[in-house]
Amino acid sequence: MIIGDLKRDAQDGHALHVVLKEAIQYLQVTDFSELENGIHPLNGDLMYANVMEYTTRSESDVPFEKHDAYIDVQYIITGRETIGWVSYDTHMLADEDQLKEKDYALFHQMQASMYVPLGDGRYVIMFPDDMHQPSVFEKAGLPVRKVVIKIHTDLLK
Repeated sequence: MIIGDLKRDAQDGHALHVVLKEAIQYLQVTDFSELENGIHPLNGDLMYANVMEYTTRSESDVPFEKHDAYIDVQYIITGRETIGWVSYDTHMLADEDQLKEKDYALFHQMQASMYVPLGDGRYVIMFPDDMHQPSVFEKAGLPVRKVVIKIHTDLLK
């Protein structure tokens, strides 16, 4: 997992893979008020932005998720949320395994090792071994507008 800040990264540069830099630059230059919710291809199916709106939920209502083929770059456009994080261990069994079909597995009743608050320009990059619990906030029901840039791991090879 990598945690970054768009304001700082614009000034300091970044020691990231060029594809991850492209994703961060997209976040920096895109006017999301002009972008509709839904999928926006950046490099076909290999890299795309998914803009969404939802309300935050309590921690007990949100499973952890894991992906194998895609890296997530998550950024809150408006609102706030907290993402729970735990490192994947091969002994963990998914409650719902759709990794081969839809690139996600869900894990219920897990405890986060760490919590990352998102909002105010902060983004998080989640790699395949980063299990994450998005959409959480201590006060459920708050509106959030978010973009998740999905980057196929093949682009980083």
